[in-house]
Parts: sequence; C-alpha cells; structure tokens
Amino acid sequence: MSVRLTRLRLACFVALSLLGLTACRTAVPSARPAPAPPPPRPTPGLFLYEVQSAAGTAHLLGTIHLGFGFDEVLTPDARRRFEASERVMTEADIGSADPETLVQAALLPPERSLRKIVGPDTWQKLVARLGKQIPPPMLERLEPWLPAVMLGMQDLEEALAELKPGAQTRLMDLELTKQATALGKSISHFETVAEQIALFDTITLEEQVRELAQELTGESSDNARSLLTAFAAGDEQALARALFDEEQQTLAPGFYERVLYGRNERWLPVIERETTRGGAFIAVGAAHLLGPRGIVEELRKRGYRVTRVMQ
Repeated sequence: MSVRLTRLRLACFVALSLLGLTACRTAVPSARPAPAPPPPRPTPGLFLYEVQSAAGTAHLLGTIHLGFGFDEVLTPDARRRFEASERVMTEADIGSADPETLVQAALLPPERSLRKIVGPDTWQKLVARLGKQIPPPMLERLEPWLPAVMLGMQDLEEALAELKPGAQTRLMDLELTKQATALGKSISHFETVAEQIALFDTITLEEQVRELAQELTGESSDNARSLLTAFAAGDEQALARALFDEEQQTLAPGFYERVLYGRNERWLPVIERETTRGGAFIAVGAAHLLGPRGIVEELRKRGYRVTRVMQ
C-alpha cells in the first residue's frame, strides 16, 4: 500500500513540531510633556531574540515549518547577526526525514484498526478528508496522531492558499540550514528525527483520538488562519494566543507537556551553554519560545537578558 511521499515529507515538517520603526522628534517646549514616541513595530514574520549573559551572546529564531522563507523574514540587521554567528542549531536534521520511516513508526499493532478505534462517524469524515491522499486500507493501519498531523497540514495549506498564495513550498528550517552550510557554519541539532517521531507514542491513544476529532472540525481551520495571520504580522501576543488556547491545552495535555514543555526543559541547558560560549544562532519552532513556559520566559527567569530584535 503506497502513500504520497511528498505529502508525508511535508507532514514531517508540520509534525516536528508544528509564529518597527521608532520616531525621533525634537520636543517643543510646552506646559504638557511631549507624547512618548511610538514603540518599535515588529518586523512581519521575524521572531528573533538576542540572549545575553555576562559571558556571551546568542540568538534565538522562532520558525514556522511551512509557508515562510528564511530570507523572507530576515531584515538586514537580522541577516548580519546570522552571518556573524559561528554555529547554527536547529531542532533536528529534518532534511533527512524519511516518510516511510514516519509511516512505520505510526503503524498500529496488527490486531488494531483505526476505523474501530474512532468509530464509524469519525471514520467517514476522515476518509472524506484524507482518502484521496492515503488509501483507506493504509489509513486504517495508522495511529491517530499521524492522520491528525496530516489534517493539520491540510488546514495550514488551505489557509496559506488564502493568505499567501504559492507559499506552500517555503520551508524556513531547510532554507536556514542550506544557507548555514553554504557559509561554512558548524551545524548541530537538539535531537534526531527518530527521537522526535517517538514523542508521539508517549501521548495516550485517548488524547490522540480527541486531537483527530478536533482536527475534523472547522475550529482547526480557523486556528490555522489565526496562527498564520499572527506570524505574518510579527504579532507575538496574537501568536501566543493562537498557540496556547486554554481549551486546546485541556484537550491535549500530553502534547503540550511532552512535545513542547518537556523538550523546552531538555533544550534549556544546551541554550545556556551556547549563550556562554557566544556566537550561536539557534532556530526552533516559535511555539517553543513563547508563552509562560516558553524558552524566552524561562531564560529571563534564570537571569539572562532576552531582547526581541524588532527591525
């Protein structure tokens, strides 16, 4: 039974995860104080943070795995910072992701059936959405998390087609790695693709089924639009709201704890070490940086000065 490998390769990207100008004027003497200059406006799509310690400086870039290019979001200042870096770190070498390995990792035991696990109503909706991409006999063999990822990717592609026509082929992580290689930078990763895929097996089957059912609703499509709109605008608060919806966190606690927060905790000592060394440019999914348990806030709690690069 075959599947469309190109689509599954894109699913790897979504899964591994799966984001201004200051006016200066001379004050005119007056009985009232002059109005404060407007705050710097964020550059659309640029979620770049400078991390400073007493010993060194590093940079954190929040990426989105589909629909935005590396060159597209970089300002001249951000590019200078990237080019001045000595080392580049990313989540994993997703360019080596093997779609067939992804499928094998997502197979149910021979005695289990996704059709029976989700029930007839959900199964019919699932086949209607994915049956042309994955033959139903193959779909029936898969754990719920992979079809949920595929549906999430479908929602993102549809939102991109509406908001950014033709952008579905832009893959920020791969473009960053390609440029780092061309510049002769040292490239390393926090984890392997196999380790990333294995995370999904730590999420209970019940939660996977809830996530799959949620992806079959219109709410998932609306969330994809909100996420892309916030990322494109460079709106940190709006992106955080889209990523950390309270209802979604209640429905999917395992995803947030294992795929996001648990990895943040494992990565933080590495980021601290790289900051002390200085010269590191670290790129991870924007969801890992934002929110009260995100890497940016955790670094601030540990005494680092973290400043967003706005221009």
